Amino acid sequence: YGRPWFMGQAMAYASGESIPETPHLLEQKDIVLKHYQGILNHYGEQTGIRIARKHMGWYLKSASDGIVGGIRNASTIRDMIMTMDKSDTVMMTIGDFYDCAYETYGQDMKFKDSDVCPIGTL
Repeated sequence: YGRPWFMGQAMAYASGESIPETPHLLEQKDIVLKHYQGILNHYGEQTGIRIARKHMGWYLKSASDGIVGGIRNASTIRDMIMTMDKSDTVMMTIGDFYDCAYETYGQDMKFKDSDVCPIGTL
């Protein structure tokens, strides 16, 4: 869950092809936000927000798990998103999460300066 690029990686492995790299955090952010917007477009604002929650939770968990040592407050941010009822707030929070993770861990998703994205900035 939370890694739509994994199927392409698995198929490449199974066919003996070169395995594509996992998208870096900013690419993941674009994928997540496009998916979220697609859900809203398909289901409408209110229903889409509720349906998208599980997907957004999986994405944030996957991003945190992909970083060496994880992001300590990722579960707090996931919990916040699960209760939000405005799509623009959800999209801003998701964007801030990925931007902060990128600034903290870099493109290679390795620990840099801090292992917590400050929740107050979200």
